Amino acid sequence: MMLANGKKILVEVKEKKDKRTKSQNDYYWEYCTQLAKFMTEATGGYTEYKLAYKKETMHDIHKKIFGIETTTKMTTKEFCEYMYQVHSHWTDKTKGGFQMSELPENYLERKGYIITVFLM
Repeated sequence: MMLANGKKILVEVKEKKDKRTKSQNDYYWEYCTQLAKFMTEATGGYTEYKLAYKKETMHDIHKKIFGIETTTKMTTKEFCEYMYQVHSHWTDKTKGGFQMSELPENYLERKGYIITVFLM
C-alpha cells in the first residue's frame, strides 16, 4: 500500500535474537531485592554510616563482579547462565546463608526456560 501511494519504504533484515524475557528480568530484580535485604540484616549495612543495601546496589555489585555493563542484551540462554553464576557466587560468599525464596532453576524452568551448564 505504501508503495502504491508513492511512499518510500525501508526494510531491514537482521538476525532475531531471543532476548532475556520479562519473567527473567522480574526474577533478577526480585533476587536483588531479597539479597539486599539479607545483606543489610547480616552486615548492618555498608559503609561507616550503615546504609541499607538496595536492589540497585546489588545490581551494581554484580556488574562489577561479572564484568558486565547490562543484562538487557543477553539472550535467554545467556541470562540463565548469568543467574546461575550470580546464585553460585552468593551461595559461596554467604556460605549458604542467603536462600532465595525460589531457586532460579525452578523459577525459570516453570516459566519454560532450561538452564544447561557444561562442566569441564
